[in-house]
Amino acid sequence: TCALPIWAGFTLMELLAAVTLMVILGTMLFTVFESSSGVVREASGRQTVFQQAKLVMEGMERELSGAYMDKGRYMRPFLIPADGHAVAMTTAARVRDTRQTSPNYGTEGNVGRIGYFLGDGSGDFERHILYRFEYYTLDGSGDDPAEVARAEPFIRNVVAFNVEVFDNGSFRIMGWNSNAAKALPRAVRISLQLTDDRHPVEYDGVDDNGDGVVDDFNETNDTVGQTFQHVAYLGDRS
Repeated sequence: TCALPIWAGFTLMELLAAVTLMVILGTMLFTVFESSSGVVREASGRQTVFQQAKLVMEGMERELSGAYMDKGRYMRPFLIPADGHAVAMTTAARVRDTRQTSPNYGTEGNVGRIGYFLGDGSGDFERHILYRFEYYTLDGSGDDPAEVARAEPFIRNVVAFNVEVFDNGSFRIMGWNSNAAKALPRAVRISLQLTDDRHPVEYDGVDDNGDGVVDDFNETNDTVGQTFQHVAYLGDRS
């Protein structure tokens, strides 16, 4: 038998084949890893959005369940603007001063004026942020600019926020002033569309009809965004 010389090794073709195989396997592994990471990221984003929506809806339900007005109509009214993008009420729900700039930060009160509205990019109010304010002066017209001036960011990445009133057997977007109507609405439906940090800008300009509602999340590349709705029954309180 003839022994191989000590300098014998892989041929150039064998080396090229091995490198090509390694590149193919590496590409396959990277693709699988990237796909798996995307699924995990999407699932995590959806869970976060769901948890945020749950907290918001539970808080609003508690405050709406405590909404009331006095017979003399002197108390700030239950208000919904005509476009339905905000709501304000006097509530008997126990509230806590959440303004960190307030000397009363963290203190609680039995009655307060609560309001929510979606920022539109004007002034100090950024788009895609739901703002919340608390106000403890209960008499007046309810549209005092000082109320809005106290608003602070409540939840971010909000695509749309709408409040519909139950009227003539169905929910619809309409203005409501309890002083003029001499009653609270029988029920309201809150619609909240949320996404994660990566997608809000995709919705800029999508709302072509100006109603504040993105009808289809498929209009963007957002696979995390979700729509949540909650109906709060106010009954015959007046």
